[in-house]
Amino acid sequence: MWNGSFHPPQIRLPMLCPTGDADVVSSSRVTLQAVNLIAERGEITVKELARALGLAPSTAHRILKDCEACGFVRQDEPRGPYVRGPAMLEIALLASRSLRLRDAIAPVLQELFEEVDDTVGVLILEGRTARVVQSLTVDRAGGSVSRVGWTFLAHSVAGGRAMLAVESREQRRRRLGPVPPPLADGTRPTWDQLDRDLDSVRQRGWAYGISQSDPSTGVVAAAVCLATGDPIAALSVLRPRSRLSTRGEVDSLAPHVVAAANRAQSRLRGGE
Repeated sequence: MWNGSFHPPQIRLPMLCPTGDADVVSSSRVTLQAVNLIAERGEITVKELARALGLAPSTAHRILKDCEACGFVRQDEPRGPYVRGPAMLEIALLASRSLRLRDAIAPVLQELFEEVDDTVGVLILEGRTARVVQSLTVDRAGGSVSRVGWTFLAHSVAGGRAMLAVESREQRRRRLGPVPPPLADGTRPTWDQLDRDLDSVRQRGWAYGISQSDPSTGVVAAAVCLATGDPIAALSVLRPRSRLSTRGEVDSLAPHVVAAANRAQSRLRGGE
């Protein structure tokens, strides 16, 4: 079983001005105080926040709008109160010791392994790379090699592309850079090519690759997402090319991978 760690999505607080300026420290502190108040109370109005923190209503409104843009709060009705947003709920979930990523995914991975009788794995994004953090391996030829710890350029493997497809185009560019890195075969896709491919992956809900990380295999993968929509992992099934090279074979395997990713997603969000 996986004993490694994972990296939860980074929540980006509003950037106000250069570090070191006393106004930044003060403004950041007030923003965090606002987040803390909403976490405690469950909801708050502009007037209530202004009164609690001694702010002008216009300043309180701006802070709440910043928090809303980051996903910490949401406003269901115009002029209505601001309530806890998805990012705040995800922080509470990730901080809980009762259910961590490996705890949520491990039983689902075992089920998928038994269902497909092929090598299965879990990948996470680390910058521009995708790392294998868990794997259950089938080796019918003898001499199995664990891929746990292996890293690949995220856009070069099915698991990485499944996660990148969930991100926005702007997020992808921040992750991979102005020009996508070259693939293992030396080719360098353009952003237009990569965006079209990832948009297709997002629409169908899964990614596949033939002879990508290994010329003798094919892979089908699906992303596991938080309630915020951020990808936290990908589940993948790896098969020999002799059994995963045609579109029919890929289409037959994909529903199993997507269903497993959905089960892992449900467990992460507190379901069974």
